[in-house]
Amino acid sequence: MSHPPGVFYRTDVDPPAGPWVTPHVRSLAEARGIDLATVAGHGVGGRIRATDLPPATPDAADAVDAPPRAGAEAALHPPGEPGTADAARSVFADAARSVFAVEADVTALGAGPYLPSLLKAVVDARELADYPIATRVDGRLVSLPGVRDLNEDGIVRALADPASAKVNPARTLLVVEVPAALLAAPAVPGWLGPILAIGAAARRPAVVRTRDGGEGLAIRTIAQLTLGVDPLVVDDATATAFLRGLAARLS
Repeated sequence: MSHPPGVFYRTDVDPPAGPWVTPHVRSLAEARGIDLATVAGHGVGGRIRATDLPPATPDAADAVDAPPRAGAEAALHPPGEPGTADAARSVFADAARSVFAVEADVTALGAGPYLPSLLKAVVDARELADYPIATRVDGRLVSLPGVRDLNEDGIVRALADPASAKVNPARTLLVVEVPAALLAAPAVPGWLGPILAIGAAARRPAVVRTRDGGEGLAIRTIAQLTLGVDPLVVDDATATAFLRGLAARLS
């Protein structure tokens, strides 16, 4: 079968040989003299992470620790100790993310803030219903245990006095409001769970349905919703259905 020039089809490309790893992990393995075929991956879908690699051999460690040649950039940096910035960068380098965005008409919600209404829309959604929910209050991440049993007034009270609870960044949905940006897709180093964000709302013309079933222009308040997910855990159909449902509930 002939294909249009310059177009690749999945059947035209051989599947990659060996385990699936990021360039960061592959570089670390080459520097340490490690055969990736002998390493068991403990990431999502069997992905090999930097922390799955065994310690470097003495010769490889010397090569990694040696200062870079004059005029050359250091090519590799071993992962740091847990809790350090190097460790956070190492973990985040292994996390592939897909980001989706939709517009939501929030005219009926007034001038904001929109976080309580967004959290209530998340609670009512069928998608991602098995995720605990966390948010950001006064610049710190807080868990919202029991939020799925609350109405919007209860959510407002929970945000005013958030509970102290541990947050699992791999299995928690983070919901944040970013009022300083029209479109925001925040990233939290080491956070592997979904991240939902609503940006600043803006007044602009939009096409609306009229009472007689036609269409017309009206000034509406529009906000952007974004969702960042691990594509191995949340597929495109689930992510887009989740966002469309949220936009409909906010409207």
